[in-house]
Amino acid sequence: MSHGHQHQTTAYEPEAPDAWHTHTIDEHPQQAHAENVDARSVIIVGILGFGIVIASILFVVVYFSWYVNRLKTEREAFVETTGQPAIHTPALSARAEILNSAFTTFGVVNAEQQTVRVPINAAKERVIEMYKSR
Repeated sequence: MSHGHQHQTTAYEPEAPDAWHTHTIDEHPQQAHAENVDARSVIIVGILGFGIVIASILFVVVYFSWYVNRLKTEREAFVETTGQPAIHTPALSARAEILNSAFTTFGVVNAEQQTVRVPINAAKERVIEMYKSR
């Protein structure tokens, strides 16, 4: 399909070589970069890199297995000595007791703001009674 105009191109004009391209007779020709690659070195570096990756993966797998087995052994020893499930370690038991008391006992949370703690069951009963009376 013709649009009625002609495309114009610029004529090719080679540039004169600069000082980098011109050499004297005294200069020896240089090899191009990376034209001659030592295949043995490339293969050795590739195999070493692959070996490092495999060794790292094996180390992580072995360490994880060791760590999990150590945790299992500690939990089994805890169950044998205390007779409690392994989830009830002393630190967790103390934290569970604090949380349990927060839901089952009365107490003062902040005396300045006059905030108190009411057991959850008592609070539920009060809310139910309040809505019944409306």
